[in-house]
Amino acid sequence: MSALTPTEHLVVAGIHFLVRPGDARQTIILLHGIGGHASGFAEVMRHWPVGPRILAWDCPGYGLSRPVAVERPSPEDFAYALATALDELDISSISIMGQSLGAIFAGAFASLFPDRVRSIVLMCPALGYKTPANSPLPDGLAKRLTDHETEGSQAFASARASRLVHDPARKPDVVEAVRTSMAAISSSGHAQAVHALAQGDLIKVATSWPHKVLLLAGADDVITPLAGTDHLFTTLRARPRVWGIREQLHVISDAGHAVFLEHPAEVAASASAFMGGMA
Repeated sequence: MSALTPTEHLVVAGIHFLVRPGDARQTIILLHGIGGHASGFAEVMRHWPVGPRILAWDCPGYGLSRPVAVERPSPEDFAYALATALDELDISSISIMGQSLGAIFAGAFASLFPDRVRSIVLMCPALGYKTPANSPLPDGLAKRLTDHETEGSQAFASARASRLVHDPARKPDVVEAVRTSMAAISSSGHAQAVHALAQGDLIKVATSWPHKVLLLAGADDVITPLAGTDHLFTTLRARPRVWGIREQLHVISDAGHAVFLEHPAEVAASASAFMGGMA
């Protein structure tokens, strides 16, 4: 098991990364969900076997990362922001792992830059709402924006954190970690993320990936239920077969949407084993 704790920080091209040191030739990028931050991946990074360099971003508009320049950005806008940062770091090839909305961003990056991606891990993936750009938000997302602004980030987080955790009464530390992360989100960053979630269509872009893909799911996830992940897995299995392409589904028991906080060691072991030697 890794003894490396992610204590380094890096800001490049306006994006803040939490860094676990390692071999830059084996760089792994971690992308959090709509309620997350880079720090949420700290335990996964600590459990990851020694070797690769791991960078967890604060999504544009979150933490120390500046927003994207588009008021209602698409997932592709976030993918281009990541590509710009990787260019400045002179990183040409990555493995990428995205959780929830981060899965949509990872998928957009893999579609735009397929030659820069070695492997993909999608954890509790959000599928997106397939809403055309500049169209009204779906009712549920419009309500989410309104609730965040009217309730304030602290109350918004307190009311929702336990839903992300399976059996929350047994895992108060995990619930508090979710609540703290969600409470730190700015209204402007949250709004941009909501618009990206609205425009996302992970099923559509998945058909174009010439990569090996691991899907990680919490067995008891009520935010992105297993049925959606199963649908994505079926889509991946229907891709044209080329050398090196494969897909795998790993369901983690006693876990909800915050599986990376509930079972970080299992997430790290599964993802690192799937990525293999030169992650």
